[in-house]
Amino acid sequence: MAELPLDRYTTWMGSQTFKRPKPTRVKVTYNPEIMGGWPCIEGTRVPAATVYAYLRESPEAAEEIYQDYPYLPYGSLEAGQNWAKDHWQSWLKQCADDRSPL
Repeated sequence: MAELPLDRYTTWMGSQTFKRPKPTRVKVTYNPEIMGGWPCIEGTRVPAATVYAYLRESPEAAEEIYQDYPYLPYGSLEAGQNWAKDHWQSWLKQCADDRSPL
């Protein structure tokens, strides 16, 4: 999986374009009371698998993620990539085995 130059993406807000700041430290968390325990980007209900799915489809999809989920904190893409690097295969196996998240 290629690393994204996360500080180079711009976002559109009306007619204004601005550079996103460098990512802050965002984590993927597990809470049985949020999204049934699915691993989510900290402070949101956006599953890490969703972020990873966007990035797998196309590294250029980073802007699309922020358009579809404007409340994602900066650093969410990096958190999703790191989670996927460490947990994607085991998470898929766990879901296939008992249809529940880690």
